[in-house]
Amino acid sequence: MDWIIWAIILIFVVMGFAIWLGEHQKKSIAEKASKRYNFTPTHTYGDFLVENSTLRWMVSYYTGTSRVFHISEVTGWELVENGQRYKSEGGLFRAVVGGALFGGTGAIIGASTANRVATVSSLAVNIYTNDMDTPLIVVHCLHLQPGQTVATNSMQYSQACNNAHQIMSVLQAMQFNFEKHQNEKDV
Repeated sequence: MDWIIWAIILIFVVMGFAIWLGEHQKKSIAEKASKRYNFTPTHTYGDFLVENSTLRWMVSYYTGTSRVFHISEVTGWELVENGQRYKSEGGLFRAVVGGALFGGTGAIIGASTANRVATVSSLAVNIYTNDMDTPLIVVHCLHLQPGQTVATNSMQYSQACNNAHQIMSVLQAMQFNFEKHQNEKDV
């Protein structure tokens, strides 16, 4: 019986260390980007970092061509849940429209009106850019081990949906502000 208690304690210690290490790594990547690109995040949505004043963003765990992007480089984005894609229609996503109409739970309902599922294995926001070296950035909102799933009525899923909703809403707001600024310069 004692070995079970020790095993449980060891599991919690290892899990705590893994979480700390992941957060430390994200912070380190963000600090490097801050120095290299003069990027100081004003908002953080999970792994998605935003600098409002310059309309720039980055993903803290992205290991490819890790860099800061400007909203002008974004050509589109979509929500992907279990491989099912929810694309923009007329610049607005069903999730964003659902969130605007019914709040956070509306975003979840709006994003999943096509298929209701009891469990989810992945939830991400795909961001497409005009950068030939990095045409796709995937922002994982639900961090699960391979083969693991989470119930759609769980707190973890709800938080992941909220994060995805926030990311897409921020992208939409940045794009709107950029276009507004461009139009003001043209006048």
